[in-house]
Amino acid sequence: MNELTKQQIERQFDRAAQTYDEVAGLQQKMAQRLIEFVESTPSSSNERPISLVDLGCGTGYAIAQLVESHPTWSFGGLDLSNEMLRVAQARIDGTCGVNWKHGDLQETGFDSGSFDWVFSNAAIQWCDAGKAATEIRRILAPNGKFAVSTFVDRTLHQWRSAFSKVAPTDQPRVHHFLSADSVKSAFDNASLSIEQFERDELELNFDNVDEMFASIKKLGATNATSTRAKGMLGRQKYRAIREHFEEELKRSGSLTLTFDCVFLSGSR
Repeated sequence: MNELTKQQIERQFDRAAQTYDEVAGLQQKMAQRLIEFVESTPSSSNERPISLVDLGCGTGYAIAQLVESHPTWSFGGLDLSNEMLRVAQARIDGTCGVNWKHGDLQETGFDSGSFDWVFSNAAIQWCDAGKAATEIRRILAPNGKFAVSTFVDRTLHQWRSAFSKVAPTDQPRVHHFLSADSVKSAFDNASLSIEQFERDELELNFDNVDEMFASIKKLGATNATSTRAKGMLGRQKYRAIREHFEEELKRSGSLTLTFDCVFLSGSR
């Protein structure tokens, strides 16, 4: 697996922070499915508040809903992007006491056994899945629960296919996504018990090429591996990519980007 460049991930999401929610409808749908996992799972009753951390919390979409439905719980939110955290903090009233933290999902810095719930939506594709799963287990309390979603290998296959035709000898410009089996194995190998595992292909549809290009940029969904192609695409290749999608638009009447998603929940 290509090494992920954390500085590149942080930069691309810092740049996308102010525009992310404009185009994150699909990620919000994914978050809703994870929230349903949380809501449908009975929480252990004890004298202290239930604690939940959102790893890769982004702009705080999920935490805002969970805070509203569980006002007695305690919450943490971690993200690699400071700009994303600023948007999240602005979204949620400071009186709710969310413990915001700038950090890496693979090495959170939280104490072992800190949380009854670990929640992570569309984030671990930017990590080493094995290290992420191991860290999730470490910070979960005994019998703690997790609800996680991520993108897997057919994600953005239309974009990858276009680049392979236009610039077949270039280093990859589309992020490398693991297979669903690899994600499952990462959690199995971390000794996490998977109780629900679902896979679904979600789609975004566009009426023009500019709208599709803008959506990718606003989401920050670019390649972050150390072997990625660096620098600008170049006028000739950019024109060829546009022409590829313009032809597809003429042929089918719309443009589609596929997001191949897995949803898993379970316990330590």
